[in-house]
Amino acid sequence: AEALARWPQARALLLGGAGLAGLAAPLAGRLPVPVLDNVELALQAALQAALQSAHMHKPGASDAPPAPPEAGPWCGLGPALAACLPAGGTGLAQPGASTPP
Repeated sequence: AEALARWPQARALLLGGAGLAGLAAPLAGRLPVPVLDNVELALQAALQAALQSAHMHKPGASDAPPAPPEAGPWCGLGPALAACLPAGGTGLAQPGASTPP
């Protein structure tokens, strides 16, 4: 509330982080601008994307099964970032490979 008073041009307050999840509704009536919960917004966006994807997919459109997820603790990293990690981002030690200090 104090930050909003110092920043009158603000049109909304975005609560960031899982620790603030669920606080938008209780704060909404106490502040002069809409209060947005980033966790709730992210979940709504993910659900909307999943529903849209389900509606766009046509059975039989792809004969190939989906690719299995990558194994390892760094699953899904891009090639450039994965190359900076031990074992090329797989998280698995490669025989004979030296690890940088």
